Amino acid sequence: MSSIELAGLSRRIRSVRRSLRIQLDESQGSWSGLSASCVRQALLVYLWSQAKTSHHALDAAATYLARAAPLVIVQVAVSAKDAFDALFAATSAALMARLSTDPPASELYRACDFIIQYLLHDWVRSQNVEYGVAPTRQQLVRQALLFVPDGLPEAVENRLCLPFSGGLPSQRTYLRRFWKAWNGRIGTLPVTASLPIHVLQEKAYSFYRWANCIPPDNILVNMDECSLAVHVEGCRDCFAVCTWCSASIFEYPEVPDVIIANKTQFPIKFMKSLDPAITDRLKIWRGATAWNTAAFMCSYLRLLHENWQSYCPEKPLPLLFDCAACHLHSTVRSLAKTLGLQVLVVPAGATGTLQPLDAYIFRTLRCEIRRQWTQTKSEAAEGVVSREAWLRVMATAVETVLSHRDWQRAFEGTGVTKQQNCISSHALKALQWDECPKIPAGRPSVGQASCIFPSRGAGSGNIEAWVKECAGDDSLIPYIRSWSGLSASCVRQALLVYLLSQAKTSHHALDAAATYLARAAPLVIVQVAVSAKDAFDALFAATSAALMARLSTDPPASELYRACDFIIQYLLHDWVRSQNVEYGVAPTRQQLVRQALLFVPDGLPEAVENRLCLPFYGGPPSQRAYLRRFRKAWNGRIGTLPVTASLPIHVLQEKAYSFYRWANCIPPDNILVNMDECSLAVHVEGCRGTVLRSVRGAVRASLSTQRSRMTLLASVSTDFGFNAILPQVIIANKTQFPIKFMKSLDPAITDRLKIWRGATAWNTAAFMCSYLRLLHENWQSYCPEKPLTLLFDCAACHLHSTVRSLAKTLGLQVLVVPAGATGTLQPLDAYIFRTLRCEIRRQWTQTKSEAAEGVVSREAWLRVMATAVETVLSHRDWQRAFEGTGVTKQQNCISSHALKALQWDECPKIPAGRPSVGQASCIFPSRGAGSGNIEAWVKECAGDDSLIPYIRTLN
Repeated sequence: MSSIELAGLSRRIRSVRRSLRIQLDESQGSWSGLSASCVRQALLVYLWSQAKTSHHALDAAATYLARAAPLVIVQVAVSAKDAFDALFAATSAALMARLSTDPPASELYRACDFIIQYLLHDWVRSQNVEYGVAPTRQQLVRQALLFVPDGLPEAVENRLCLPFSGGLPSQRTYLRRFWKAWNGRIGTLPVTASLPIHVLQEKAYSFYRWANCIPPDNILVNMDECSLAVHVEGCRDCFAVCTWCSASIFEYPEVPDVIIANKTQFPIKFMKSLDPAITDRLKIWRGATAWNTAAFMCSYLRLLHENWQSYCPEKPLPLLFDCAACHLHSTVRSLAKTLGLQVLVVPAGATGTLQPLDAYIFRTLRCEIRRQWTQTKSEAAEGVVSREAWLRVMATAVETVLSHRDWQRAFEGTGVTKQQNCISSHALKALQWDECPKIPAGRPSVGQASCIFPSRGAGSGNIEAWVKECAGDDSLIPYIRSWSGLSASCVRQALLVYLLSQAKTSHHALDAAATYLARAAPLVIVQVAVSAKDAFDALFAATSAALMARLSTDPPASELYRACDFIIQYLLHDWVRSQNVEYGVAPTRQQLVRQALLFVPDGLPEAVENRLCLPFYGGPPSQRAYLRRFRKAWNGRIGTLPVTASLPIHVLQEKAYSFYRWANCIPPDNILVNMDECSLAVHVEGCRGTVLRSVRGAVRASLSTQRSRMTLLASVSTDFGFNAILPQVIIANKTQFPIKFMKSLDPAITDRLKIWRGATAWNTAAFMCSYLRLLHENWQSYCPEKPLTLLFDCAACHLHSTVRSLAKTLGLQVLVVPAGATGTLQPLDAYIFRTLRCEIRRQWTQTKSEAAEGVVSREAWLRVMATAVETVLSHRDWQRAFEGTGVTKQQNCISSHALKALQWDECPKIPAGRPSVGQASCIFPSRGAGSGNIEAWVKECAGDDSLIPYIRTLN
């Protein structure tokens, strides 16, 4: 670094220290949201961690600062460490001396607790990374005690050690808190690959290059061994084979599944007595050993070839297996070449990532075997499973998992098919690729294949022979590159969709065919096309006239059915979209069925038409099954349409901007109180719980009680201490709570909950004035030196002129939530009322279950309300609700819910400023009590503009 750069850096550091010293002096130890207590604790972390980890003391203090105040932004600091450096330089010597000799006990405890957790986190990280150990609870407790700083006051030390010496429950509680704070968990360490990552990536690249030579319409077979235990008495090897083809695994059921046993395990006499139902499903071979050998591999290849020739000999069959010595024997290679089988070899050491059976299927097979085994053992005499019953378990599990499931996704997820376009996130993570690179198709050279085959053993000396004889034909590569996984059947069906949809929707026929192509082969990439529509255009232009004529006159029945089924679903999807968007209707099952029948193409063969209409004429069960499949394929659901805001989004954004501009005028040390009404039912209904199907609970309440409602004037504030004395008021009419009843009320209820009676249970301007006086009285008794701002919505009773005049007289500032935006911008509506109603239902259910005959008296109802209000409103810190709605903290902590409602990617920077009359007009209602006196509200109750420079400094 040059001398000029060093001089500039020195000037910058001096500027940092000077600016922070000024900020500390002006804001009395608090800058940009950082409290004086937080500053002292950061300094204590630095001082006390020096004894335990002197070279990490600065890191510990900087980490504390970053975690305790993550939203602190100092313009001149570039990191938490720079911020602490500047903070330390700006701290006076007197404060440092006091913290060294007589620190506050509570702050010293929190600082030391952080030091213990910080050092414990570093120790756990070193154990995980360097030693490969996941420490136990006992180890963590022992180590945490070693990290307690020395020389602490006895009371602080006892409090720090209490969780560790308090037994298992307190230790687990402490460690749960530690895991949550430091992103830990209970579990085992993940096992990393034994291969270096660059070697694994090289193997995968060469393997995928080889795999991309396989044409998409080939039948690809994966074969591998799986060890099977017979109740811990012996092991068998199983050829677990599954097939991928262009249509479905069910089209190729004759894939051999083989169990190999030694001659003593299955004697000849036992083999002759076996049920043919087992041997038909599972081949059983006996040998000198139960391990697979080259001889067994040759037998397997002959059996596979025989089944292939009887099934579909015109489709080539590549065989995929790993680098086991018995697979790579020269006799196996020679026989594969003789039988015309191509071979694709999974690289040694990478089977868990690149082989479908290992990566996806064997786990499912073992689970099914355990399930079948448990069931068979529970039904067997004395719990003893015979050899024949064991074989029946294996046959059933193999048939269920391997023969009767479509495992195409396993081949795609490992990247063997589809040109790695469908490769799974698991494979990408194992290969440490953010995304799979574009890998060209090409038969590997001997040098490239050398990283696939093992360095020693059966396959190490004949790599050239394997590549030349069994790696496929390079002449097909241009065809593969052109269509990247598009089968001939898929091409024909796309053309049929185009031809048949012209009669139903001629102007959408091309869109329908392109959509089919995109859905049937989503990863088809045609070099000359940039979209599915362009791809279909190119495909249509390349189609011969003979094929088009045959599709028009005599299409294959199965492909015609699938094309017509897609056309019905495509048109039905378009119709549902128009009903949802244009008409605001969610069509019923009957409407969908009626419309689907109208979309059946005309002039179809009778068999195809009957098959298409069968789900609709088969009654409600088959209709529901069809519609479930339709909703799953087209991203639909059963439900009601979401109700959009009555306000256009630009109006809502304008209201929010004006409101936030007004809210940003409020100094951060003000007490901000939110008040709103909440309707309370006298008889709480809809409480969910356990209900016996044969019983119908009786509603023990009169009709008038069920319909009766009261109003709660709920209040919360940004000051947790003030919440406890905020007025919480229930308004009832005079018939609901007579005078005699009011006099007999338990004082414990009326102390917690004010009860006002009026001609109606609704809030009025008179009640609002009473509320303001009560609020002012509590404020004056709590902290009169802090200004109080009242936040409420645009209800007519709130905006009455008498309310405004009284608020001005009492010295209360007012902040009005815009009309139509309370669900987003008002803390009580956005966060708190839902929690309150849940607590009311919980308390109500408990009280009702304990009441005589299930009848809740009026006094018991009031006790429920008082307890719920006290629990939710008075004894909780709701500062996060104010921050989440953007009312405080200059919208720096606004929630994702509010941003989504306002359709903002991030909240814009909104300056503080009392709104003008024009700007405030979008906050107040256009008619009603507050519509004609906007200017009076803004001038009299919107705060003082002279404070704005001070607010801008603090925020």
